[in-house]
Amino acid sequence: MSPTLPASARVAVIGGGVLGLSVACHLIWAGIRDVVVIERQTPASGATARAAALLTRARPHALERALVRATYAALDRLMADPDAPALDVHRVGAVHLSADPATVAALTARLQAGAREGDPVRALDEATVRALVPWLDPGPADLIALSQGDAYLDPYALAQAYGAAARRGGARIIPDTEVLAVRRSRSGAVTGLETSRGGIDCRTVVLSAGAWSSPLAAAAGLGLAQAPVRSLYWITAPDPALGGHHPLVVMPDAGAYARPELGGLLFGVREAVSRVADPRALPSDLSGFSFGGDPDAWDDLLEAAPRLLPYWPGLPRAALAHAITGPSAYTADGRFLVGPVASVPGLVVATGCCGAGIAASGGIGQSVAALIAGTPLSWDPAPLSPTRFGRVDPFDPALWETCARVRAGKRTG
Repeated sequence: MSPTLPASARVAVIGGGVLGLSVACHLIWAGIRDVVVIERQTPASGATARAAALLTRARPHALERALVRATYAALDRLMADPDAPALDVHRVGAVHLSADPATVAALTARLQAGAREGDPVRALDEATVRALVPWLDPGPADLIALSQGDAYLDPYALAQAYGAAARRGGARIIPDTEVLAVRRSRSGAVTGLETSRGGIDCRTVVLSAGAWSSPLAAAAGLGLAQAPVRSLYWITAPDPALGGHHPLVVMPDAGAYARPELGGLLFGVREAVSRVADPRALPSDLSGFSFGGDPDAWDDLLEAAPRLLPYWPGLPRAALAHAITGPSAYTADGRFLVGPVASVPGLVVATGCCGAGIAASGGIGQSVAALIAGTPLSWDPAPLSPTRFGRVDPFDPALWETCARVRAGKRTG
């Protein structure tokens, strides 16, 4: 039976995915304990559970790099708690390699900036990388570098760890409850929520429902410049030549990435034309949901194969066991949507993951908690303001196509 819905809370969080649970956890750590998280399914059962979960630090903006570092700090804190559930973080590092001159220049700048900020990086020669990642052919690359501190993990386990920490601090997590509307006063300020199980009085609402956020935001008077864009990856059958303990691999020339998984290899590509959905048509339960024809994205793999083969010559011989697709909330500029909404006092947004929500979850949660608690941050989240695009129609197909192009052009992990 679901926990009792409280009549009121200081902060109500909409969405029990990794971002919503991170927000709740960080609110508890900031000393705000009257927190309720509302999730219409079970926590972390939506897009979070389908994430590839690469915790890569080589991001184009210093702010995003800071958010990822904050996730690592949150991981250390979660794992140091003797009452916390086990959390297996695979700190294997990430190999970045490229032959394209423009990409080499951009990647070099990112890695050097990260190194100045404390992220250890070292160059690799071909022999070393072949020993580290036996399936990888680094021959085409002019740049091969190892970001030494990078890791991957089970995204569901991370979300559950955030949730467990929040519960231990007093937060209430309410599953199987749909938020129907954000209640507002005549002046437009938040006064509470209407849910499928009744109302909740609150003065602060955090909207962190990922790709499902847009309809709720629109009903509250806010257009979010994001859309549900299909993310996709495949997992091979167990294979000693592919699996094992080796670094993540990021191949921006191929628009691809890979990491070990279940004794085989998990690998994803950014297809030339990304599929996008109407956010109003996105079901609460993703079981059986498809973005249209070719639900397992085999045509997209065939399209991407010529870019991937120079780095992975063994691709045609790989036994593919699983194809995983799901919605990621991509924004019109490829950056997160995090911050307060001046036109709706009391509403704070934490969405627009752009395929990096797991990696930045700690930083996003900390940012939102600091904004609500009024505590300082070592970074300024203002560039991620959810209102930076001005007036937005979240149901305009032109916006959706812009967001789809952002994913197709993404070259980071």
